[in-house]
Amino acid sequence: MSRQVLIFLSLLIPTQVYAFDFGFVRGPDWMDQYVGVLFVVTMVFFALTMLFKPRGIPMNEMYQHFGDFSPVGRLVYAIFGLAFVGLMGMVFLGMGLQRAAEASL
Repeated sequence: MSRQVLIFLSLLIPTQVYAFDFGFVRGPDWMDQYVGVLFVVTMVFFALTMLFKPRGIPMNEMYQHFGDFSPVGRLVYAIFGLAFVGLMGMVFLGMGLQRAAEASL
């Protein structure tokens, strides 16, 4: 447990980072660490979702066949959804914060 707390606290250490900037998608530099971690978590759980997906169900119809998943597959699919929503929330929050900071200068 203490190892997990130390890993989490290491994300909060101030570092020299660059703000994510992909044209109109910009964010403050302190959010890079959070967005990066959420991106990695999202990709890991996406890969696990594809691994636990029942055979014969296309990717674009997975939400219709949630009951066909194994219990572990349902858990992985739900965590993937939460991680993706968190990632998108952080990206949009970062865009709003960056634009608000630019407007006040």
